[in-house]
Amino acid sequence: MSPLWSLLFVTLGGFVSAGTAYFLEKVRRGHQRRDKLDDARRDALERTLAWIDPMESALMSAEAEIYGLLNGAHDEYEFRKRYPNLISDLKALDLSPHHRLVLDTDPYDSGYRISKALEDLKYEALEQWEKTRYPVHAPSLNVTEARYGATLRVKQLKEQVQQLRQQLSAHYRKTYE
Repeated sequence: MSPLWSLLFVTLGGFVSAGTAYFLEKVRRGHQRRDKLDDARRDALERTLAWIDPMESALMSAEAEIYGLLNGAHDEYEFRKRYPNLISDLKALDLSPHHRLVLDTDPYDSGYRISKALEDLKYEALEQWEKTRYPVHAPSLNVTEARYGATLRVKQLKEQVQQLRQQLSAHYRKTYE
Protein backbone atom coordinates (compact mmCIF):
# COMPACT_ATOMS: atom_id res chain seq x y z
CA MET A 1 0.00 0.00 0.00
CA SER A 2 1.39 3.33 -0.99
CA PRO A 3 1.85 6.22 1.43
CA LEU A 4 -0.68 8.17 -0.60
CA TRP A 5 -3.42 5.69 0.23
CA SER A 6 -2.45 5.74 3.89
CA LEU A 7 -2.62 9.52 3.92
CA LEU A 8 -6.02 9.43 2.21
CA PHE A 9 -7.41 6.94 4.76
CA VAL A 10 -6.00 8.90 7.69
CA THR A 11 -7.52 12.11 6.30
CA LEU A 12 -10.85 10.40 5.66
CA GLY A 13 -10.78 8.95 9.18
CA GLY A 14 -10.10 12.43 10.57
CA PHE A 15 -13.12 13.84 8.73
CA VAL A 16 -15.33 11.00 9.94
CA SER A 17 -14.12 11.51 13.52
CA ALA A 18 -14.66 15.28 13.33
CA GLY A 19 -18.11 14.83 11.78
CA THR A 20 -19.09 12.29 14.45
CA ALA A 21 -17.84 14.56 17.24
CA TYR A 22 -19.75 17.52 15.74
CA PHE A 23 -22.94 15.49 15.42
CA LEU A 24 -22.67 14.13 18.98
CA GLU A 25 -22.03 17.63 20.36
CA LYS A 26 -25.06 18.95 18.46
CA VAL A 27 -27.25 16.15 19.86
CA ARG A 28 -25.91 16.82 23.39
CA ARG A 29 -26.71 20.54 23.10
CA GLY A 30 -30.20 19.72 21.84
CA HIS A 31 -30.77 17.45 24.85
CA GLN A 32 -29.49 20.14 27.20
CA ARG A 33 -31.84 22.74 25.69
CA ARG A 34 -34.80 20.38 25.89
CA ASP A 35 -33.94 19.45 29.48
CA LYS A 36 -33.66 23.13 30.40
CA LEU A 37 -37.03 23.90 28.77
CA ASP A 38 -38.61 20.90 30.50
CA ASP A 39 -37.27 22.13 33.86
CA ALA A 40 -38.76 25.58 33.21
CA ARG A 41 -42.09 24.00 32.20
CA ARG A 42 -42.13 21.84 35.32
CA ASP A 43 -41.53 24.89 37.49
CA ALA A 44 -44.32 26.82 35.74
CA LEU A 45 -46.69 23.86 36.01
CA GLU A 46 -45.88 23.38 39.70
CA ARG A 47 -46.74 27.04 40.29
CA THR A 48 -49.95 26.64 38.31
CA LEU A 49 -50.88 23.48 40.21
CA ALA A 50 -50.59 25.56 43.38
CA TRP A 51 -53.80 27.29 42.23
CA ILE A 52 -55.79 24.13 42.88
CA ASP A 53 -55.61 24.28 46.68
CA PRO A 54 -57.05 27.82 46.98
CA MET A 55 -59.73 26.91 44.43
CA GLU A 56 -60.80 23.84 46.38
CA SER A 57 -60.66 25.74 49.66
CA ALA A 58 -62.73 28.59 48.20
CA LEU A 59 -65.34 26.13 46.92
CA MET A 60 -65.69 24.46 50.31
CA SER A 61 -65.92 27.81 52.03
CA ALA A 62 -68.43 29.13 49.48
CA GLU A 63 -70.60 26.06 49.93
CA ALA A 64 -70.61 26.52 53.71
CA GLU A 65 -71.42 30.23 53.39
CA ILE A 66 -74.25 29.52 50.94
CA TYR A 67 -75.75 26.96 53.32
CA GLY A 68 -75.38 29.44 56.17
CA LEU A 69 -77.21 32.09 54.16
CA LEU A 70 -79.99 29.77 53.01
CA ASN A 71 -80.47 28.31 56.50
CA GLY A 72 -80.63 31.77 58.06
CA ALA A 73 -77.42 31.44 60.07
CA HIS A 74 -76.35 34.85 58.78
CA ASP A 75 -77.77 37.68 56.70
CA GLU A 76 -76.90 39.02 53.26
CA TYR A 77 -74.32 41.49 54.57
CA GLU A 78 -72.51 38.81 56.59
CA PHE A 79 -72.67 36.44 53.62
CA ARG A 80 -71.07 38.98 51.29
CA LYS A 81 -68.39 39.75 53.85
CA ARG A 82 -67.53 36.10 54.52
CA TYR A 83 -67.79 34.79 50.95
CA PRO A 84 -64.32 33.76 49.67
CA ASN A 85 -62.43 36.04 47.30
CA LEU A 86 -60.60 33.61 45.04
CA ILE A 87 -59.06 36.32 42.87
CA SER A 88 -57.03 37.73 45.76
CA ASP A 89 -55.81 34.23 46.68
CA LEU A 90 -54.81 33.47 43.09
CA LYS A 91 -53.15 36.86 42.67
CA ALA A 92 -50.62 35.87 45.30
CA LEU A 93 -49.79 32.80 43.19
CA ASP A 94 -49.59 34.67 39.88
CA LEU A 95 -47.13 33.38 37.30
CA SER A 96 -44.36 35.55 35.96
CA PRO A 97 -44.31 36.29 32.22
CA HIS A 98 -41.30 33.96 31.95
CA HIS A 99 -43.35 31.09 33.34
CA ARG A 100 -46.30 31.81 31.07
CA LEU A 101 -44.09 31.79 27.98
CA VAL A 102 -42.77 28.27 28.54
CA LEU A 103 -46.20 26.66 28.89
CA ASP A 104 -47.74 25.00 25.83
CA THR A 105 -51.26 26.01 26.84
CA ASP A 106 -52.43 28.97 28.85
CA PRO A 107 -53.99 27.77 32.11
CA TYR A 108 -55.30 31.28 32.82
CA ASP A 109 -58.42 30.64 30.77
CA SER A 110 -59.45 27.71 32.96
CA GLY A 111 -58.47 29.51 36.16
CA TYR A 112 -60.37 32.62 35.13
CA ARG A 113 -63.49 30.62 34.22
CA ILE A 114 -63.45 28.88 37.59
CA SER A 115 -62.94 32.08 39.58
CA LYS A 116 -65.68 33.84 37.56
CA ALA A 117 -68.02 30.89 38.09
CA LEU A 118 -67.35 31.05 41.84
CA GLU A 119 -68.24 34.76 41.82
CA ASP A 120 -71.36 34.05 39.75
CA LEU A 121 -72.29 31.40 42.30
CA LYS A 122 -72.36 34.10 44.98
CA TYR A 123 -74.96 36.10 43.07
CA GLU A 124 -76.96 32.99 42.21
CA ALA A 125 -77.03 32.11 45.92
CA LEU A 126 -78.28 35.60 46.78
CA GLU A 127 -81.02 35.27 44.17
CA GLN A 128 -82.01 31.88 45.55
CA TRP A 129 -81.96 33.27 49.09
CA GLU A 130 -84.34 36.06 48.06
CA LYS A 131 -86.67 33.51 46.49
CA THR A 132 -86.73 31.55 49.77
CA ARG A 133 -87.60 34.70 51.75
CA TYR A 134 -89.96 36.67 49.50
CA PRO A 135 -92.88 37.05 49.30
CA VAL A 136 -92.88 36.74 53.06
CA HIS A 137 -95.85 34.42 53.51
CA ALA A 138 -95.44 32.43 50.30
CA PRO A 139 -91.81 32.20 49.15
CA SER A 140 -91.36 31.14 45.55
CA LEU A 141 -88.66 28.58 46.45
CA ASN A 142 -88.13 26.37 49.46
CA VAL A 143 -84.77 26.18 51.21
CA THR A 144 -84.22 22.51 50.39
CA GLU A 145 -84.52 23.14 46.66
CA ALA A 146 -82.22 26.15 46.91
CA ARG A 147 -79.60 24.13 48.80
CA TYR A 148 -79.86 21.31 46.28
CA GLY A 149 -79.30 23.74 43.39
CA ALA A 150 -76.26 25.21 45.17
CA THR A 151 -74.89 21.73 45.79
CA LEU A 152 -75.16 20.88 42.10
CA ARG A 153 -73.38 24.09 41.08
CA VAL A 154 -70.58 23.54 43.60
CA LYS A 155 -70.22 19.96 42.40
CA GLN A 156 -69.95 21.21 38.82
CA LEU A 157 -67.25 23.69 39.82
CA LYS A 158 -65.35 21.01 41.74
CA GLU A 159 -65.36 18.89 38.59
CA GLN A 160 -63.91 21.81 36.62
CA VAL A 161 -61.16 22.20 39.20
CA GLN A 162 -60.48 18.46 39.01
CA GLN A 163 -60.28 18.66 35.20
CA LEU A 164 -57.81 21.54 35.48
CA ARG A 165 -55.72 19.48 37.91
CA GLN A 166 -55.72 16.49 35.55
CA GLN A 167 -54.83 18.65 32.56
CA LEU A 168 -51.92 20.31 34.36
CA SER A 169 -50.73 16.98 35.78
CA ALA A 170 -50.75 15.43 32.30
CA HIS A 171 -48.67 18.34 30.96
CA TYR A 172 -46.31 17.93 33.90
CA ARG A 173 -45.81 14.22 33.24
CA LYS A 174 -45.08 14.94 29.57
CA THR A 175 -42.03 16.96 30.60
CA TYR A 176 -40.42 13.68 31.71
CA GLU A 177 -40.97 11.89 28.41
